[in-house]
Amino acid sequence: MLYVMLTPDALTPPETALTALLATTGTPVAVELRSAEQFTMRRTSDGSRFAWREVEASRTGRDGRPRYAPSGGNYLLAERASVAGLGRENLSAGSTYTIEVATQGRLITGSVTIPARPVPSLVQEANRRRVVWPRAAAAALYLLEIDTAVVRSVTVRDTFYVLHDDRDSLSLPPIPKFRLTAVDSNWSRFMSDSTVTSAGLRGAYGLFGAFTSVELELPRLTGATRSARAPHRDPRPHNHAPIANRDVGYSHSSKLHTGIH
Repeated sequence: MLYVMLTPDALTPPETALTALLATTGTPVAVELRSAEQFTMRRTSDGSRFAWREVEASRTGRDGRPRYAPSGGNYLLAERASVAGLGRENLSAGSTYTIEVATQGRLITGSVTIPARPVPSLVQEANRRRVVWPRAAAAALYLLEIDTAVVRSVTVRDTFYVLHDDRDSLSLPPIPKFRLTAVDSNWSRFMSDSTVTSAGLRGAYGLFGAFTSVELELPRLTGATRSARAPHRDPRPHNHAPIANRDVGYSHSSKLHTGIH
């Protein structure tokens, strides 16, 4: 199994490097890490190579072999470029990347295009507010996190969202935000359909995906504006999301039971 998610977004320290997981998996809790004779990722526009390197496992099984990946995975792409190749800071929205991994007689290849970064704007319409954005190139769907809503996490394919603004003002953060993440078609296919065991890859189960994110500040509603709004009642449970029980894919996949055998 190979699991890699690319993003040009600045990561929060101390997690400033991207990680990838290369493993043989039999059950959701049994993961045998694999080493690769070759782990090469390139930017298709100029063939530039990225400096992925293997990191040591943090635990071993009874037989002494590595069983569990360190935080994020067992391959790492540093933030900065070096003599070994490019770093995470050299990833860019709209660019396409290929990967080629040779491990224990198996060749894994794949490609992904990082979606363009969305450009959201807030539109006031009478007694409601909408966030709209142009369709981002290479984006298959959008993940939303809305600080002003009771149901905070939503997945959409549209390029607009009507704000419910139904969260109590006393529970709002000091600066409410609308977080918009554009994800590529590989991620969308892999995470939306439980029967899909590989997306963006050939020769292995797993995922080679990408995303970009942006935040938009939401001005707090005044008392008069809030009282003029019709109350919103969402029929879904408050912990519901259109893609249930799935991790966004920053580090690990919920499909760890599928792997290279």
